[in-house]
Amino acid sequence: MQICALLNKDGGTLKTIDVEEFARDIEQKFRAHDHEIEVSIIAGDQLIDTLAQLAENNECDVVLAGGGDGTISAAAQYCWQNTKTLGVIPAGTMNLFARSLGIPLNLDDAIDALADASKKQVDIATANDELFLHQLSVGLHPKIVKMRDQEQHQSRFQKIYGSIRAALTTFSRPPRYQIDVKIDGESAREHLSLIAVSNNKYGRGHMPYADFPQQGELGIYTARPLSTQANLKLASDLILGTWDANPDLKERTAQKVTVSFPDGKKHPEVTIDGELVEDQKRFEIQIHPKALSVLAPPPPQPFNLFG
Repeated sequence: MQICALLNKDGGTLKTIDVEEFARDIEQKFRAHDHEIEVSIIAGDQLIDTLAQLAENNECDVVLAGGGDGTISAAAQYCWQNTKTLGVIPAGTMNLFARSLGIPLNLDDAIDALADASKKQVDIATANDELFLHQLSVGLHPKIVKMRDQEQHQSRFQKIYGSIRAALTTFSRPPRYQIDVKIDGESAREHLSLIAVSNNKYGRGHMPYADFPQQGELGIYTARPLSTQANLKLASDLILGTWDANPDLKERTAQKVTVSFPDGKKHPEVTIDGELVEDQKRFEIQIHPKALSVLAPPPPQPFNLFG
């Protein structure tokens, strides 16, 4: 494979390591697997221009992206539009798409796995024709992100700690929205404090992300306004992966979903793949089965006691 690696030195955990040494390690490991690779270390404000330049490189068929959620989403959008393969280096805060693909979260282990990975087709979703890999979220989660991002965080752990503090504040004063939801052609107005539309249903037994995004359907998760105690229980269940046993979280599936806000004065708090979205009050969301090529390691082999 001909691989173009882009490392956003301003994004995710790459801000906290020796990026040049990491780049050399990537080159060594991929070349040991007979891949041709060129690694570029870029600043965050160079990302879009660098991706645009790759469109002129017909020999590059894999874009290996390292950085936070914004870096991965931008690289995925580019790969989808230009029929290239995406490789995900898990250098973000939660790395939910990397988890879905079975990529180890340790950077060294991730590079080992990616160097030996194969190409697979996975689902993506779009909101108003913009790609997302994980989910569009309204209410509780965006409010937490907005409060967290008002502070500066120098490390992944500081960012997680900031998220916890923001969550505790949000759960005590949860947002409330009248939301028009249209699911596969059926419309309803719902009073909610949370709605998330995900690229495939959440897997069970872990935090919310798809086990492997190849089921060809959106997951829709909603919760009405709850007390602080009930919100804390819901948050705990989401983190622990026991959310499917929580009666306050409703799960549905669909191919197409429209989410809109009838209140003309109240501006909704929305995130797409963890990034805040402003000045939009209507989202047309749909699934695109197996539309994106990715590098994914083989699934772990089950342990056989008898060999």
